[in-house]
Amino acid sequence: MMRFVAEAYGAEAVDEAWAEFMVWEEDEFDPESPLGALFLPWMYHCWAPDSVAETSVEDASLHGRTPTSELLARRGARIDPVQSRYLAACLDAPFTFHEILRCDRGHGFRTRDVITGEEHEVLERSASAMMQAGDILFGQLVPIDGIVLLEACSPFVLRPVDKIPIVELRKRIASGPGRDLFARDLLREWAVELRELYLDLVAEILDPTPPVLYNTDGELILPQRVIFDIDGAETAFAALEHLAVGETEEDLNDAERGEDGKLVRVRLDWRRAGNRMHAS
Repeated sequence: MMRFVAEAYGAEAVDEAWAEFMVWEEDEFDPESPLGALFLPWMYHCWAPDSVAETSVEDASLHGRTPTSELLARRGARIDPVQSRYLAACLDAPFTFHEILRCDRGHGFRTRDVITGEEHEVLERSASAMMQAGDILFGQLVPIDGIVLLEACSPFVLRPVDKIPIVELRKRIASGPGRDLFARDLLREWAVELRELYLDLVAEILDPTPPVLYNTDGELILPQRVIFDIDGAETAFAALEHLAVGETEEDLNDAERGEDGKLVRVRLDWRRAGNRMHAS
């Protein structure tokens, strides 16, 4: 599929599809991105060059045509019939949020579409080994010949609490007059909003905020390593022992001494009798 995209749509098509997948927050596809396994099936089955906006795809006959649909049109007669039906089913399957209801590790799982409420028994060996009831995944489930396969799946499992904003989006989708949430066409109408919400939910995983640490005085912790040249460990310990409240040289069990019995190396904790948080 990737070779076909490059040959038919051009080398720049992948970056163009990536920009749309990322809701125009990134311009260039990184093959090392953890979202690659989710993006590529989306590009094959859902993305199409825009016939109105600017596109790098010069062949106008490809505008509005997904790579999978174009592959079937050009080479369908030479593709294995089962594979051909599967690719056709991928074109009809939306990307959406699925809640794990039950998991049979190593065999499959049962899901409920958080938006439509539709339930599926999914055959999937590897992914099911890492899932548990209550998890939420964003991906594409493809029904074919009476079974449902997992075509694309987020590498990150969403938490049960992430269901709250998904339900809020569900309310927005259902708010229109005469809306049928079971209509897959409706999910495709809201495909950008669904994908945008997913990217918001995994943003903290992709770019985590570094923790900010404070000591019990409420002061920002800034780890430092300070090294001094000293005349001798005995002299240094005598100058610093008042910083280790409650400890004496005899209490420091990891103290290292030379053959003459003098202190060579010792570790002490810098602490004091009390502070605003702990009077002790």
